[in-house]
Amino acid sequence: MESLIHERVGAQFRSSSAPRTGTSSAPVTPKGGSGSSASLGGRPGSASPKARKLTKEAELEFLRRQQRYGWAPDRSSTLSGVEQLKKHLEAAEKKALEATTKVKIKRYQTKAELEEATKAMFERAKNSRAKLDAFVEKKHEEERQQYTATCKKLSISARRPKASSQPGSAREKH
Repeated sequence: MESLIHERVGAQFRSSSAPRTGTSSAPVTPKGGSGSSASLGGRPGSASPKARKLTKEAELEFLRRQQRYGWAPDRSSTLSGVEQLKKHLEAAEKKALEATTKVKIKRYQTKAELEEATKAMFERAKNSRAKLDAFVEKKHEEERQQYTATCKKLSISARRPKASSQPGSAREKH
């Protein structure tokens, strides 16, 4: 298993033009080499690049990727592959959502504690709404100032002209 992982992860670091190693149990040695004393990259000037030594992080990343995309449809199931994939993805999404949004349930001993907590919750909601309204108003004001500054720069009136109600106006001539 470990040699399979090393082989797959090692294949990621080799260039696509490099020859793949065989599946035989005999060690692969470059020409003129003798066993472990020969480097995997070959002689200087050879076309194949030297293989990088794999790190634990690379192995773990490879295993993570294999597990993440390792799903395959069950051929004995009555559902089609698309339906199985949809069901699998929905279950994974539900699991991820449950992991991030765990609801903390607090039980109050008295009704007074419950009312106090409710008041505090509404107060927090009111304050956050006020902050949001202030932020939006500030953004609108900045946009208005930027608009008027641009209009002044282009020497255009910041006020939009009113549409005249006379029948011969420019808007109605279209």
